[in-house]
Order: sequence, then C-alpha cells, then structure tokens
Amino acid sequence: MKKLKEILNKVELVNTEGNLNLNVLKVCFNSKEAIKDSLFVAIKGLDLDGNKFIDSAINKGAKVIVTEHIPNNFNKKITYVQVKDSRKSLSVISSNFYDNPSSKIKLIGVTGTNGKTTVVSLLFQLFQLMGYKCGMLSTIENKINNYSEQSTLTTLDALSINHFLHKMVQEKCEYCFMEVSSHSLSQDRVYFLDFNVAMFLNISHDHLDYHKNFNNYLLAKKSFFDLISTENTAFINKDDDHFFDIIDKIKLKYYTFSFENDSDFKGKVIRRGLDYSLLNFSSIVFKTSLLGDFNFYNLLSVFCVAKYFVKDIQEILKYFEFLEAPKGRMQRVKSKKDIIALVDYAHTPDALEKVLLTIKSFKKPTQSIITVFGCGGDRDKSKRFLMGKVADKLSDTTVVTSDNPRTENPSSIIEDIKLGFQNSNKSSLFFINDRLLAIERACQLAKKDDIILIAGKGHEKYQEINGVRHSFDDVKIIEKILK
Repeated sequence: MKKLKEILNKVELVNTEGNLNLNVLKVCFNSKEAIKDSLFVAIKGLDLDGNKFIDSAINKGAKVIVTEHIPNNFNKKITYVQVKDSRKSLSVISSNFYDNPSSKIKLIGVTGTNGKTTVVSLLFQLFQLMGYKCGMLSTIENKINNYSEQSTLTTLDALSINHFLHKMVQEKCEYCFMEVSSHSLSQDRVYFLDFNVAMFLNISHDHLDYHKNFNNYLLAKKSFFDLISTENTAFINKDDDHFFDIIDKIKLKYYTFSFENDSDFKGKVIRRGLDYSLLNFSSIVFKTSLLGDFNFYNLLSVFCVAKYFVKDIQEILKYFEFLEAPKGRMQRVKSKKDIIALVDYAHTPDALEKVLLTIKSFKKPTQSIITVFGCGGDRDKSKRFLMGKVADKLSDTTVVTSDNPRTENPSSIIEDIKLGFQNSNKSSLFFINDRLLAIERACQLAKKDDIILIAGKGHEKYQEINGVRHSFDDVKIIEKILK
C-alpha cells in the first residue's frame, strides 16, 4: 500500500480531479488486472488504446485513473490524474510504488543488436562466482540469486522491472544485469531507472519493421545514454562501424573496448579453436570454451564491467575459464555420429555472418558447413534476402525453412529469403517449409565431421504459427536425430 501523493512524486502532471489523499494497493496498466483501490494507467499502444478500458478498470475497483486525457463525463467518485506522457508516467509511478529500487542496487544495462543475452548471462555468472548476490533480467530468464523464471520479453514493462528490482533488493542483491532493447527505449520502459553502467555492444540491421529505418533504430539505441546520470559510466565497443555515431554528443563519461583499435580496454586473441581458445586481457592469458570472435567481444565487455566495480584483475580473470554461454548461443549438441551440430539464436544478417565466419575459422578443408535457418513472420522483411545472401556466401549447403512464421505464409517468407541466393536452383540449396523436416534433411546430408548450424531460434522451445505456440526445441530435436 502506498499514498497516492508519494506515487505521483516527479510525475509530470497536467491536471487532477478528485481526492489525492488516497491509499493505492496496486498499480496496473491492463484493466483486467485492476482490483479494489488500484491505480490504472491508460496507455495508447500500437494495437490497443488503454483509454477505452478505463470504465472496465473502474468496474473492477480502480480508484485512480492516470491518463493523458481526462474524459468529459468523468466519474466524480474516481480520482483522475492527467499527465503529459502516460508511458513515462508509468515508469515513474512504478519506481515510486516499489520504493525506487534501482537506486538501491548497482544496475548495469546492456544494449546492442547482438550479444545482450550472452553478456548479461556472463556477468551474472561471473559475479556469482566472485561471491556477490545478484539478479538478471534477460531474454531467456529472469533470476534473483538462485531463483529463476522463464522470460517472455527481452526487456520487461516498467512495472515488472521495478517489481523484480524490488525483490532483488529484498533478497540483498548488490548487482542487477539487464538487457535493454531498442523497443524498451522507444517505449520508455526503462525511463527513470537509475543505471550505474550502460554498455553498448554493437548495432546492425534489425527491427526495421518497428523503427522504420536504420537511423531511427540507431537513435533509439543511442537514447540509452541520455537516461544515464552524467555521474555514471558507459562502456562502448570502439570496433563497431557506428562507434562515432554512438558517441556523438554523448554527455556522460565513457570508456572504450576493442580488439582492433587503441582503446581503454584492449583484448588480444592468442588461439582460436573448437575445443578452446586463448585470450589476453590486461597482459593475462586465459582459456575460454566460448566460440567465436563475437563471444570474445562479449567477454571483453564483461571484463570492463567487472574491472570497473572489482578492480582486482587476477581475481576477475581466474573465473573466466568457467563462464559458459547461455542456452542456444553457439550451443554444441552432443552427437554419436561424428557430426558437429551447433544451435544459435542468430536471426539477423550480421549475427548469421559472424556465426558462419566463426565456424569457417576453425573448420578443416574437408569439413562442410550445412546451415538451416529461416526468418520470423510479421517482422522486418528487408533483412530476409540479406540473410539469404550471407548463407549463400558462407555455407556449403543451405536448407531454408520456417522460423516463427506467426501469421505469415511460410512459403512467402522463404520466397523473400530466396532472393538473396545467386542461384536458387543449385544442388546445395534446399527449401523446406517444415522446420523438423529441414533439420532432418540437414542431418541426412551431413557426412562424418561435417558441421550443422541450426540458426534463428536458439533457446526458444516453441514455434509460433497463426497465433499458436507449438512445442519445438531445436536442441532436443537435433539431439534425438543424431543420438
């Protein structure tokens, strides 16, 4: 329970009608979740307008309505709070309701097109190994110390984020590592959070169905730094092609990390291998089981954050050998048939290219790369032919199939991907709508020591078709086929 006046602290108010000296039992922005003495925030979304559900929330017991437009014929028994921006107001209200938990924990936000989940997971693992209590908010799972629950979004809504942070504070967590998506930035889901560190990994072609063009996508990512107090810190990948765009007009102090350029934190690759690789950070060589240069960047970004808080390099790096990539991120699947199978979440042209280049860097001339991938339906169509182009260039054999077709016809998606192949009739190219049959075909085509990459879905355990999620786990399926 919280006093309404406390909840509205620092909210940009336009007008109020009714009693502000109320106790609020719950905050919600879905009218179905309203209860007696709750506060309902009406938000106009892409598909639904919360203002149309104000009466429904009142009927369920809501006593306070937060909206950008107070109705003409308002209920005089209800308190109405007119605000300048409902989304930002929800973020402030959520933080106030849960006693501003982000100010009571060291909050590290990680943004970038690729690598967010891996970096957040590695940070969580590392700090736990170093003996700290910590939390994690990620695409795969949300964790509070040893408690874990499956996640549904890369970045939760503002109310859920503050709820989790509040629980982390209660459980005496010192750190929280969270993914920050471009969607969450443009929708003000992370507005009003007190981040200690902002991490920028990279940016490449993705989410243009939502952002409309790359510049908007870039600006959304860049806006993360505007949320950070100038007293706090950012770490930025200097090797990214858009580094200078990212740092343009940045106000807070930042440090750079790199393998290729002069930077504050410089990494060096000593050995690359399928079994293990050797890296050098700050003149200390260590072993890692993580595959690929993109994962080496992920490790370097983790090192930056750890060094910022912990200082002792020896103490940090002695644990790096034990860090593991999260599920579905270059995950090697056990096989008794002398075939190497890898499952990865790569679902953008850049991610697919990096994964395939990694495989090519350690494969022998006698080994072939067989790639199975598709593209999600109802999402950015402009990246489909680009992914086809990458697979055409870097795979020996490609099986194009369905990802999550959602409400689109799988055949139409595959036709878009097909445009990226120079010769769509060549014998090493297959188009199979059914993802299970596509994986089976790849296994049939593979010879001893060949490498199969199943890309696009990674950790997901479902396939979404016409609004229905069907059980589908790439890892379990290929394990069963190759056992």
